[in-house]
Amino acid sequence: MAPTTTTCIGKAVSELDTPCFLVDLEKVTKNCQSMKDSCKSLELAFRPSTNTHRTLEGSKLQTTDQKTVMCRSLHEMDHLASNGFDDILYGFPLAKANIPRISKLAEKLTSLHLAVDNCETVCALKETAPPAEKTWSVLLMVDCGAKREGVWWDAEDGVEMVKKMKDCKHITFKGVYAFCGNAYEGTQADLEKARDETIERLLKFVDRLTKIDVKCSTIGLGGTPVCKTSSPNMKKLTELHSGNYIFTDLQQTTLGTKHDDIACSVATRVVGHYPHRKQMLVDCGENGLSTMGNHGHNNKEMGYALVKDDHNLRVGAVYQDLGVVEAVSGDLDFSKYPIGSVVQLLPYHSCGTSLLYKTYHVIDADGKVSQEWNPISTC
Repeated sequence: MAPTTTTCIGKAVSELDTPCFLVDLEKVTKNCQSMKDSCKSLELAFRPSTNTHRTLEGSKLQTTDQKTVMCRSLHEMDHLASNGFDDILYGFPLAKANIPRISKLAEKLTSLHLAVDNCETVCALKETAPPAEKTWSVLLMVDCGAKREGVWWDAEDGVEMVKKMKDCKHITFKGVYAFCGNAYEGTQADLEKARDETIERLLKFVDRLTKIDVKCSTIGLGGTPVCKTSSPNMKKLTELHSGNYIFTDLQQTTLGTKHDDIACSVATRVVGHYPHRKQMLVDCGENGLSTMGNHGHNNKEMGYALVKDDHNLRVGAVYQDLGVVEAVSGDLDFSKYPIGSVVQLLPYHSCGTSLLYKTYHVIDADGKVSQEWNPISTC
């Protein structure tokens, strides 16, 4: 999307160029406070992830101290480090090529933590001295079933990497982190099973490190769905990481989140009616909606997005710059959606959708733009 060149503050949604990304300030604030309260009740530290929104404003809402975050891009880290955040976890597999840039960041941060999952990077850290009077603070990423980044939980390579770090004077091994991405693969009924299996596997890996006299001061678990739950095993963790909850989305509603908690939407204009095929077109396709996730698979009624004011209407197909809106059941009442009118869409996946926009229009209680957030590009 093209960057906004003039301010839209004070405008109503119907006056905005479309498609555009909207943020409900009241709901975002509520979502952030709810996650803080949830982690506090579990007596676990919370390190929010900024990758869903990638903004300074959102990061401030997510944190209590306005210092402690997890970032998944170097661009986010640079931006937040320049704006007072000084306890940052780079929660992305560190690449050897990025160590010089990381070293510069480490010079100005009070606490910088790195995540690794391969021997090449571990060896590179051993060979590279950190800034004066500092050590590399490192977490090992462990795959406990999510099949994303991380060493496999019951393989030997993870333990061998920790041994290498243990023997290095300028590396401080902090502990382990697992992303519970497999919680997204099922329904709400499968969530607790995925959570408990992930924690059990992570703790077994920690036990193996204990046997070689390595202590984990940090045992972290990530994933919005699991961070909203509780179980006895969660008391054995030390901190939680989560990011999607700030906006949340339709995918989260399959795992227990309420539709009313979705704090983002995409404003789009109706550009055509096609009664013979019971569809209308809007000016938001791949240019304004994420096409990743389980759309059309586990939840066919949701498609890529639902119309905010009528959940019986979905975006069932997308072209590059057009979305096909149709009724999940029954007929589409075209009279409610004149050509040229603006509708708001609730995205199936808010993280991928937000990536498509250079400006977020923050909507206040009066329905008008009160702020404009400019997310940091990840590339």
